[in-house]
Amino acid sequence: MKEYREPEFQALPQFLARQAAVTLGDLERPPDVELTDIATAVEVRRALVALAARVLDPQRLADFEVAVGEIATNAIVHGRPPVSVRMWTISGPVTPVVVVAVHDRGTGPVDPLVGMQPPNPDQLGGFGMWIARNWSDALDVLSDDSGCTVRLAAAGRPAPRR
Repeated sequence: MKEYREPEFQALPQFLARQAAVTLGDLERPPDVELTDIATAVEVRRALVALAARVLDPQRLADFEVAVGEIATNAIVHGRPPVSVRMWTISGPVTPVVVVAVHDRGTGPVDPLVGMQPPNPDQLGGFGMWIARNWSDALDVLSDDSGCTVRLAAAGRPAPRR
């Protein structure tokens, strides 16, 4: 029996590859939101909710808000000031995407695989990157002479069919 597929259907690997190309590519236009000299994650979370509420469904937004809050907290606690945050909404090839870039002047995580596996449940702390990776559709860490930038992305609702 032949499998039926909707005309817009994409196999998961192709979908993820196309989303990643949009969400983690170079963001050439100015951000929709830019916060500078961040002192707490609260202001970052508020700005994200205000920007992304029209793109992400409520549960997806709640998850992404926690992920972004964890990364902002890491930059404030472990990075080097000033901490800045930039946010975009982008029309992805399949769904809209929210991208957040958190930057500080530090060197970034020592372990290049940080957050790829769950931390030891008996340890205190160390869960932020793991949570952020699991509650985002994409996350990358970039370190250069200007500091460390963590970019996160969450795909929103598909555009309605016409």
